[in-house]
Amino acid sequence: YSEAIGELAKKNGHQFADLFSLIKPSDQHLTDNGIHYTEKGYQKITNPFLKSLGLPKLNSKLLNSPQTNQLRQTIIKKNKLFFFRWRPANETYLRLFRKHEQGKNVKELPMFDPLIEKEETNIQSIKSAALSSK
Repeated sequence: YSEAIGELAKKNGHQFADLFSLIKPSDQHLTDNGIHYTEKGYQKITNPFLKSLGLPKLNSKLLNSPQTNQLRQTIIKKNKLFFFRWRPANETYLRLFRKHEQGKNVKELPMFDPLIEKEETNIQSIKSAALSSK
């Protein structure tokens, strides 16, 4: 798949970074499941990834800073809220063929939107603070 995507990107004049080629089989501790990177995995692939896109490296001080860790945790929190908003565990009861049982509770899903927006604002604030302290 990565080869096909790489060819497609090249054909359409887009940059492409093959994240799978950045990990060796012996680097199993860099992912949770062979696909999703751990915190250590992201730190290891950041600069090779940036290089493959033709972007400058980040210094390790910035990668390991408290602000970067706070940013990562805030992004994870926002992503979980987004996931719960769009993929509720009881979707069958809320939207599909059993909605006659609990469908009235679907009104709660949009209540995630302000929470997600708040975390997006927090992400922008943390990014701005980190960039201004460079």
